Amino acid sequence: MFENLITSAIEKAFADGACTSCGSRTVDVLCVSCISRFETVYGCRRCGSPQCTDMACDQRWLPYRRCQSAVVYAGPARDLVLAMKRGGRPAAFRLAARELISRLDLDAARDFAFVTWVPAGRGARDRGFDQGRELAVAVASALRLEAVPTLRRAGKDRQHMLDREMRLEADVFSVRRGLRAAHCRALLVDDVTTTGASLYFASLALKEAGVPSVEAATFARTQLRLQHHQEV
Repeated sequence: MFENLITSAIEKAFADGACTSCGSRTVDVLCVSCISRFETVYGCRRCGSPQCTDMACDQRWLPYRRCQSAVVYAGPARDLVLAMKRGGRPAAFRLAARELISRLDLDAARDFAFVTWVPAGRGARDRGFDQGRELAVAVASALRLEAVPTLRRAGKDRQHMLDREMRLEADVFSVRRGLRAAHCRALLVDDVTTTGASLYFASLALKEAGVPSVEAATFARTQLRLQHHQEV
């Protein structure tokens, strides 16, 4: 009975809350209906790219053990990412962390030593906070791990103004001093991935610093809808 009273009080307190995507009343950032519209990412089980095949990917070296994304960057998922980037609401990061962990089955991976993140570029820093850090903190809290700042961004150009080849050269990261990497497995987190260049070079920096195993995970991934999945 006491728990029911607490639940009723919480629902009353957030009665005027609105879904970030559809505007309907909800106690969370997104309503249940909008969350159910998240689209699954179909891609390579190793690098996560929808343009890659498992067989081809197995033949090349990658700095991470696996790179996966929870949902497609579209619809309500896109609205949630924008809420994280523009508003910095803690509830938005908690929701994204919850979806990331459950959809990628990270809750079962208890051998991570720490969670880290891809540091934000100048655009995010101008807003006063790093959405990658906030998401990593939310993920670490849910997994009962520590969120550790390990990377610095060396590239100075805004990523959205660069093509893929330029990004591959500009997305370079260095590792902060004091990282104790021996026998550590790191979970590298970011909010969205497009070309995968940031995750590649961030993972590479961690590997070169001595981290034996890196698992990369993002909440969303931009990709074209695959026609054959729509037809099935």
